[in-house]
Amino acid sequence: MSGKKRRSIDWDKQPLGRQSDAALARELGISGTTVLFYRRRRGIPPFSRWPPDINWDELPLGEVPDRELAERLGYSTHTVTDHRRQLGIPPHGRAWPHQRVDWDEQPLGKVTDRALADRLGYPVETVAKERVARGIPELKSRKP
Repeated sequence: MSGKKRRSIDWDKQPLGRQSDAALARELGISGTTVLFYRRRRGIPPFSRWPPDINWDELPLGEVPDRELAERLGYSTHTVTDHRRQLGIPPHGRAWPHQRVDWDEQPLGKVTDRALADRLGYPVETVAKERVARGIPELKSRKP
């Protein structure tokens, strides 16, 4: 038996869901997994930093970059991106979910991969992959 004595925690008196599981775990000197277990066992939702009554439908999701909106709201970019995706809204400046592209009809190798990617709303890596798959050499952009 170890020299440490386990102390009993009255979980009904803990602020479960009113602060993060990790923060409460640090205060109690236990693992976050343990706090998670007891919070879930009681059916208490996890702590949320943003007001639960925020109406994400009224925000300009997809109209401005997620990073910009996150800074305005004081949230993380990840939070804004998750909510935008849950609502099925494409990211700012992109067609998403991506429209079907007939790659054989695109000017692969006749314009830069970057220019075509910007026009289609795809990552430049996707355009390059499609161009390479067709054996088309890359058009290098000319520097002035």
